[in-house]
Amino acid sequence: MQGALLVDRQGIPLRNSIIWADQRATSQADFITSACGSETLYRLTGQRISPTYTAPKLLWLKEHQSAIYEQAYKVLQPKDYAAFLFSGVFATDYSDASATLLFDLTNRRWALDVIKTLGLNSELLPKAHPSTAIIGHVTPSAAAASGLIAGTPVVIGGGDGACATVGAGSVREGDAYAYIGSSSWIAVTTRQPICDLNSAPLPSLT
Repeated sequence: MQGALLVDRQGIPLRNSIIWADQRATSQADFITSACGSETLYRLTGQRISPTYTAPKLLWLKEHQSAIYEQAYKVLQPKDYAAFLFSGVFATDYSDASATLLFDLTNRRWALDVIKTLGLNSELLPKAHPSTAIIGHVTPSAAAASGLIAGTPVVIGGGDGACATVGAGSVREGDAYAYIGSSSWIAVTTRQPICDLNSAPLPSLT
């Protein structure tokens, strides 16, 4: 989650992916704060502004590697790229989309006003689906490379945080769980986002 892999129309990566923990986009995160407002964006996306997320990374690429940014057809998360290799379809799911700072969490759609304010290209963002959606089927070439049967359904899947929630059994409203790994959190399952405007912003990784 929270990565940035730019690919061309054929799905060929134009550079290495920038991973979630990369902190190069600090100044771009500051720009997002000044352009959009931290509380406004938190209410919309459910995320605190941080260089961890995809939007600051895209702004960094636009500023520092503009030729690559202009060539890009889509920005994908790692599992979205894997799904493309099997199906030939560019897509993402709600959980990965929600970790970009560009996704309206309540209405489950790309936040076009935010994207326009930041000067990013909305066409870079793939269509977002529920995590259980079948986006396509294993292509003959992918079948030959992988050993899977051509025509096997390809499900877009979800980010590790969302899948950990299900794996922990937190699937009913009011369920809660704690996750401890390379990052950690305590979460409660709800039908609608719950804002906590009094909590402190998350610290940057240094």
